[in-house]
Amino acid sequence: MGKARPGSIEALLHHENRKAGYILFSKERHKLYQTAVQHRAIGVVYNPAMEKHSNYVPSILSQRYNALLFFDETRALHPLHLYPYKHTLMATCPFSV
Repeated sequence: MGKARPGSIEALLHHENRKAGYILFSKERHKLYQTAVQHRAIGVVYNPAMEKHSNYVPSILSQRYNALLFFDETRALHPLHLYPYKHTLMATCPFSV
């Protein structure tokens, strides 16, 4: 994925130089988390062509979530081993859809 949308929670946390961590909203009273802000939706099918139109949703984070895990930089995961069914793909593998 590319850079976060300007003004999104991901961009704001990146500019604060947070590398990784969690924010527990029951303890954190920062005004930012009680104001509507754009963030990348959880569980969306990522489509780079639609990045600006459908991957972000407005949310008041402290009302939508109990906590937020933030990772400024990520890498692709390696596929799980397919044992005991070596020759078939699990239904959850993205390329079996």
